[in-house]
Amino acid sequence: MKCSRPATILAFLVLVLLLVGVGVAVTNTQRSSPSEIGAPELTPDTPAPTEAADEPPTLPPTPPAKFVGSVNGISFVEPEALPAVSSISPKCTGSNVRYGTESDLTRSSLDFEVGYLPTGSRLKSITVSLCEDEVIAATKEFEDARGGLVQVFRRRGPPIISNESASQSLRPATLRGRASAIGERVLYMRDDSSVWVLTIMGADSRELEKVASGMK
Repeated sequence: MKCSRPATILAFLVLVLLLVGVGVAVTNTQRSSPSEIGAPELTPDTPAPTEAADEPPTLPPTPPAKFVGSVNGISFVEPEALPAVSSISPKCTGSNVRYGTESDLTRSSLDFEVGYLPTGSRLKSITVSLCEDEVIAATKEFEDARGGLVQVFRRRGPPIISNESASQSLRPATLRGRASAIGERVLYMRDDSSVWVLTIMGADSRELEKVASGMK
């Protein structure tokens, strides 16, 4: 059976197209590996990729160093170095400390009056501690309309204080005749028979010295 000339030409063109297609496919396969397919083509002007630099770890702020030592005759010690409760009063055995009342404090020589407070401050609470019938410590807390707090603590016994709230920035002073040590928001005082700790929160810290100077 003989093929016509047009049919022969058509068959030849189809064969050429098939061969060209195979050649292009082979060439593309040789140019790109499976891992490179879909990746952008690099040119001489393309900057080399850089790895992201490791960021330094974020460290928590270093707390201020607690003070151990003496300022104006007031000693600051680690909590475990505090003297036994029996040094506060001979009536204290270490296991007989109990809560008292405001009336107990009123009858005690440890009672005190706060002659100056930030504007708008009112008495919020009184806490009293006793050994037998003797008041050994008392705290009066005052609050103003904006939530600012002033706390005055007085404890019978030697002027030895835990350094939990003391810092290296304590400075000596004398307030109303009492030897004192002043921090940022805390103030310590001593007299012949007791030690005081005054703190202020949510209010102007400069008011603290005025409160201490007004103590009676």
